[in-house]
Amino acid sequence: MLTWMLFSTAIGAALVASAVLAEPLVRLGGRATRFLWLFVVLATLGWPAVVVVSDRSLASRDTAALRSLPAGSSETSAFVAGSVSSAQDAMTLAKRITIAVLPEPSAGLDMLLLGLWLLGSLVCVATLGVSAWRITRMRREWDRSVIAGIPVLVSHDVGPAVIGLVHHGIVVPRWVESLDDEAQRLVMLHEREHVRAGDPLLLWGAALLVSLMPWNAALWFALRRTRHAIEIDCDARVLRLEPNPRPYCSLLIDVGGRSLAGVAPVAALAEPATLLERRITAMLTSRALRIRDVAGGVLAFGLVAIACRTPHPAGIPSMSVSHPQVSRLAPEQADISKQDSLRALDDSVVREAVAKHFPRALTGELGHHPYLWFAADRDDRVLRAAEGRQGLRTLIVSGENHPPTPQLENLVTWEGAAGMLAGLPASAQPGDGLFRKQLRVAGDTIDVVWVRLQAGLSPR
Repeated sequence: MLTWMLFSTAIGAALVASAVLAEPLVRLGGRATRFLWLFVVLATLGWPAVVVVSDRSLASRDTAALRSLPAGSSETSAFVAGSVSSAQDAMTLAKRITIAVLPEPSAGLDMLLLGLWLLGSLVCVATLGVSAWRITRMRREWDRSVIAGIPVLVSHDVGPAVIGLVHHGIVVPRWVESLDDEAQRLVMLHEREHVRAGDPLLLWGAALLVSLMPWNAALWFALRRTRHAIEIDCDARVLRLEPNPRPYCSLLIDVGGRSLAGVAPVAALAEPATLLERRITAMLTSRALRIRDVAGGVLAFGLVAIACRTPHPAGIPSMSVSHPQVSRLAPEQADISKQDSLRALDDSVVREAVAKHFPRALTGELGHHPYLWFAADRDDRVLRAAEGRQGLRTLIVSGENHPPTPQLENLVTWEGAAGMLAGLPASAQPGDGLFRKQLRVAGDTIDVVWVRLQAGLSPR
C-alpha cells in the first residue's frame, strides 16, 4: 500500500505542476480556471483507482487465458534456461533496462496505513460537519436586513460570504451597513455572482473529495488553488459587469483589512492577504500572450505525458510464504510460513538472476506475463532455472464483490515448483523457503518463483 500511496502522490504532484503552468493560458483564453483545478482533484483521486482496476482486469484475463490453454501446448511448455555469454553481459543488460522489483508486503504496515487513512478521512469529514453545524447555529442569531435591494443576514464579524449548499444566503458583517451605496452594491454583486455560479457547492464538494485521500499533499494544494481560482473567476465576472477595476480593487483592500478569514470552505469576498494580492494583480495586469506562457503550456503538457508514462505498482502485490497472508499459496504449504529462520529475498538478487538467465524476458520476447522459476542454495546462488506455467495450480475462489462470484487464482506450491525444477525435493525441508515476487518491465509483469534450499542442489 505504501508504494501505491507514493505513486498517487507523485501523480498528483505532476498534475498540480502542470495546472500551475497551464493556468495563465486558460485565463488568457477567458476560461474559468476553477474547473481546471477541480479536474486536478478528480484526476488525482481517480487515476490511481483506475490503475488498480485495470491491473485486476489484466490479472483476470491472464488467468482465463491460462485456463484455456491445453496442457501440452508450446505456450505452457517449460525449458531449462540458458545463460548469456558472460556475467559482464548480464550486468550490462541489467543496467540498460530498468526493472522495478516490488517489495514484499507487510500486513502490519498496510493495516497501520489503512487505519491512519480512515482516521484522517473521519477527521476531515468531522471538521466539515462541525463547520456546517457552527454556521447553522450562528445563522439563527444573525439579524435580517436588506442591502442594495438584496436580503442578507447581518453578523458581528462573519462575511461577506455565501453560506448554504442548496438554499444559499449572503451574510455580511455589521460594518458593511456603514459603507457608501456604491461599495455596498459591489459587495452584493460579488456575492450574487458566487451564488449564480454555484461556487459554494463546488468548494464544499472539492473539500469532501480531498477528505477521501487526506494523506495526499498534492490534493491539499489543489484544494487551496481551487479556492483561489473560485475568487479570481468571480472577480472576472464582476469586472465584465463593472469594467472599471479600481473601485472594486479598493473595496477588496478595505474588506480584506476588516474581515477575519475562517476555516470553513465558504465563498467569500474577504480572503487571506496572499490571495488578495493575486486577485488584484490578475485584475490590473493586462492580458497578453507571452513566450513564458507558451513555454509553460508546453511544459505542462510534458508533465502530463510524464505522469502517463510513470510506472505504477502492480495491482496484485508480490508475496512470500514467510508472510502471514498466505491466501495465494496452496493450503499444504502454509506450514512453511511458520519458519522464523527465513530471511527476506534481496531484490538485487532477483534482478541479477533474471538478467543473467532470462534476458529475453526483459525485452518482452517471452510473451505476456511470463513465469520464471529459480532454485538456489542458501546463499541465493542460482542452481537451476526454468520458464513456464505448468507449475501453477489454478484454484476457483470467491471474489471480493457482493454477491461473491467465482474467480481464478494462480497458486504457487512446492509440488508445482518441484515439477518445474528437476531435482527439487518432493517436499520442503527445515529452513527451505518458497518466495514469489513480481517485476514490472515495459508495462508488463514478470512473476518470479524463488526456491531457497538449505541443503543445496547439485547443478547438472
